[in-house]
Amino acid sequence: MKKYIALLSLIVSSLTFSSENSNDEKGTMNITAKVIRPLTVISNGDLKFGKILPEKYASAHSSYTVKGEPGATIDISFPKANKYAPESYTMFLTNDTNDKLSFSFNHLQAPTTFDKTGELKIPIAASITTKKDQARGEYKGSITLRATYQ
Repeated sequence: MKKYIALLSLIVSSLTFSSENSNDEKGTMNITAKVIRPLTVISNGDLKFGKILPEKYASAHSSYTVKGEPGATIDISFPKANKYAPESYTMFLTNDTNDKLSFSFNHLQAPTTFDKTGELKIPIAASITTKKDQARGEYKGSITLRATYQ
């Protein structure tokens, strides 16, 4: 019986001790999510230089329209182009015999924050200067604009 009373005393004292020293704190974390308009990139026309003689300069202009969340900011890049200045790039066009023709283009410091309609126009200006010994032929290529939310 003494053992039983001693055991019961031990259990009661351990319960009392643990309840007096317990530290029960809570913290709450709020969670929010905002679903926004997906980005859409639209070419507003091809860059057409027309017919160019050797050692001559030609230029062409076009633009992209990017649609997204009003007020949001985006980054603009041209994945296959070589950047040589803040908004200036070079690429190569090729003809049927794989001759190359270098051209330059820039996006004219277009804004990167959407207006209240959620649209941005990205103007593109491009130029070519042919070499004296430039191979004849029709040269082709493409520019890809990539827009990503910041």
